[in-house]
Amino acid sequence: MTVEFEVLGDLVARVDGQVVALGPARRQCVLAALLVDANRSVTLDQLVERVWGGEPPFGAAGTLRSYLSRLRQVLGADVIERGALGYRLVVAPEQVDLHRYRTAVAAGQHEKAFALWRGEPFAGLHTAWLDDARRALVDEHFAARLDHHDHQLDLGGHTAVLPGIAELSQDHPFNERLHGQYLLALARGGRQAEALDHYETVRRRLADALGADPGPELRGLHQDILAGAVTGAPRQTTPRQLPPDIRGFVGREAALASLSALLGDLDVTGAGPIVISAIDGAGGIGKTTLAVHWAHRVKHLFPDGQLYLNLRGYGPGSPLSPHDALESLLRALGVATDRIPHDLAERAALLRSQLDGQRVLVLLDNAKDAEQVRPLLPGSDSLVLITSRGQLRSLSVREGAALLALDLLSPPEALILLGSVLGAGRVGREREAALELVELCARLPLAVRLAAEQAVLRPEWSLRRLVGELRARPSRLAALSLDDDVSTDLRAVFDWSYRALSPEAARVFRLLGVFPGTDIAAEAVAALAGVPPASAPSVLRQLVSASMLEQRGGDRYELHDLLREFARELDREPAEEQAAETRLVDWYVRTAEQAHAHLTGVPHRLPMGPPVEGVTPLEFADRRAAVEWCDTERDTLLALVLGGHGGRRPAIVLAQLCWQYFHLRGSYQHLMDAYEAALAYAVELGDEYLEARCCNGLQIAYSVFRGADDDLALGLRALRIFEKLGDTRQQATSLLNLSSTYNHAGRYGEAAETADRSRQLSFAQQDLITAAMALNNHADALTGLGRYAEALVAAERAADEFRALGELSRLVAGLETIALVHVASGDHASAVAAYRDAVEATEATQATARAVVLRVALGHQLVAAGEPDSAVEAWRRAHELALQRQDPAAAEIEELLRVPRPDGLRIAR
Repeated sequence: MTVEFEVLGDLVARVDGQVVALGPARRQCVLAALLVDANRSVTLDQLVERVWGGEPPFGAAGTLRSYLSRLRQVLGADVIERGALGYRLVVAPEQVDLHRYRTAVAAGQHEKAFALWRGEPFAGLHTAWLDDARRALVDEHFAARLDHHDHQLDLGGHTAVLPGIAELSQDHPFNERLHGQYLLALARGGRQAEALDHYETVRRRLADALGADPGPELRGLHQDILAGAVTGAPRQTTPRQLPPDIRGFVGREAALASLSALLGDLDVTGAGPIVISAIDGAGGIGKTTLAVHWAHRVKHLFPDGQLYLNLRGYGPGSPLSPHDALESLLRALGVATDRIPHDLAERAALLRSQLDGQRVLVLLDNAKDAEQVRPLLPGSDSLVLITSRGQLRSLSVREGAALLALDLLSPPEALILLGSVLGAGRVGREREAALELVELCARLPLAVRLAAEQAVLRPEWSLRRLVGELRARPSRLAALSLDDDVSTDLRAVFDWSYRALSPEAARVFRLLGVFPGTDIAAEAVAALAGVPPASAPSVLRQLVSASMLEQRGGDRYELHDLLREFARELDREPAEEQAAETRLVDWYVRTAEQAHAHLTGVPHRLPMGPPVEGVTPLEFADRRAAVEWCDTERDTLLALVLGGHGGRRPAIVLAQLCWQYFHLRGSYQHLMDAYEAALAYAVELGDEYLEARCCNGLQIAYSVFRGADDDLALGLRALRIFEKLGDTRQQATSLLNLSSTYNHAGRYGEAAETADRSRQLSFAQQDLITAAMALNNHADALTGLGRYAEALVAAERAADEFRALGELSRLVAGLETIALVHVASGDHASAVAAYRDAVEATEATQATARAVVLRVALGHQLVAAGEPDSAVEAWRRAHELALQRQDPAAAEIEELLRVPRPDGLRIAR
């Protein structure tokens, strides 16, 4: 039997596709109270309060049980469960329209989400609690619509969203963000006069009703329209990366006031100094919770976006390097990966350039030290909020940071937090025992929540008995106790929660201590635990409900760092731990193999061995899905390789399978880290075949970071080994790499000879892709030697072979080689034709990075061929693409659009 619910409008329930009668309004309110917290337990007291408020009628509990009994008859006995924690509505998330709505919004699929919105949520149902929930959902929907407008305006879709913005602006006469969107959509549609009239209407409305002028963003947009600076060009990407606000946030009023006071020192009406608040405090004290909550309070002051990055200063593996952190921030701002420089200083300078003049809120979470943070700071205008267990005092000295040391919850705050889970009434009746309980938890928010969850499990126990039970437990987390005080023993609190789990949930929690990454997918948990993928979400929901695991959106989960330490220290049978690690690594290897197959037509030919029983790898629908998985799992893949998890040989194979992804993304530092580790493993194993494969894979990174000599040494080392082993196919690959090395070094004669040898060997092995690549390298060498006619024949033949093999991504490189031959020989008209073919190929393969470069080169050849107007068009299109991708080449192209034309006129934009 399948049960589905709709709450975004009238409350509707369907059983096997048929609408069922839910009875009177009060009974429907009971269902609504359970649906809002679907798959989470709601106590009887909470249900009574949600349905009747603070003054329930006599016998409310009995009436409630009667309503629940009738709902079970209508919906099915197993849909509403009664357990120790209270009542729980059990339903798959995708069977509730609210969950589908939120999932679609989070994925940026706004149209899909809005199609689910049928009107006022829970229409016709009214209680004080439900009215508050409805208002929150309406506000959430309004915010999603504004985000949708921003996204469409970013993409140049002003015409499509204008009617919706106009209609919505009638209902929200004072929302300046919405009216700014209205002005922008009108101006981009060429209706500047209407935009200026609307601004004047809004200005008068604010003055008459509120006695205020429009804010700085709306005034700035008005000035841009007056100056003619607003055109149909899309805006830059606006990142909105803050994690969801914390439900049930309590206390911390003094800290919030301090943060707001710091913000008050920043000139929010114009350019001002950076204010850095380094929020420090022990693990579990609530630094991230406070930072995220406050960031949501003030995000409206930062219209150009919000960035969030976990720097992993304290947790599994190594902290995120400034080099990688800058890449993540730049990519979030829309900068294409292949346009991000490799040098740390250059990356930092590019970040400052991207944020110059922008009002962006940057939340850097879990920083290790000031040196990790310092390269990530923008130059001006933006606000940077940092959390760390350390005090980061050097940021105060050198950068003028304001420091906020976060203390434990005060006793009243801790009691409020306890009451938010247990109910204020229960805490008030046993205030003395409740105070003792929160002190045992060190007044750390994480521990207080865990203790409260366990207290809910035992409603028949007094809080005094719970305190006695906790005191009686042996110390098992002394290292995490504050000042080694056994009265604040966190391990006892964690152990209490752990032992309350079901046997299967406890086993999965134990095994999560084996995982080397930060966040993990449900499918990876299934592999780790050796259970079918369909079984994992149920266990994960139990852990989330028990506050032993945090869900990070979609199907990804994360352990708090204190709980991770606890999980790692739990006793596991060596055989159980080894089997779990073996399954986990095999899942990543097999899934990486599936991704590799989408990224290249070249088979990997690696010694894989038989699959491990109980492992079901992911499969991908297309190349885009494969790349997205690699993006998400990159850090875990690196951790598995660098840590040698599962053994040296699987680590080598995993590194090899990731080569194409690292190359695609231009992540050569990661490629070098992984391959240097893999090469060391291969040498330790004495496996010359894998050693040589690693040398081949490492060459491209060495060409970037180490130079031609080290690159050449690796290539020759690989070739010698494959010659010794008699592996002709891999000899051809080594020779192909060496020909690239020689070309880059300007040793064109050796490059031509080596490429020719690679092609001959490849043909002998029927390796047609390598043979075509070798021919293309041969053409590059002939161009360097000035033998243009021969180079053109070779390049055109290589392109034909790429077409025949369906290797469209390599065809782009082949067509570019043809164009370069024509450029070198001075045949500009033919170069124009070849570049146009290459540009067309980039569109077929979505190779947008090459599309910018190729259009710029096309423009130069058009100028040389006497077609300056066509050159301007090519550069304008390149400029549009560069703006969309936040490509630094945009500034270079703007300079090209200002240079004098050959006929004496100037090329104007």
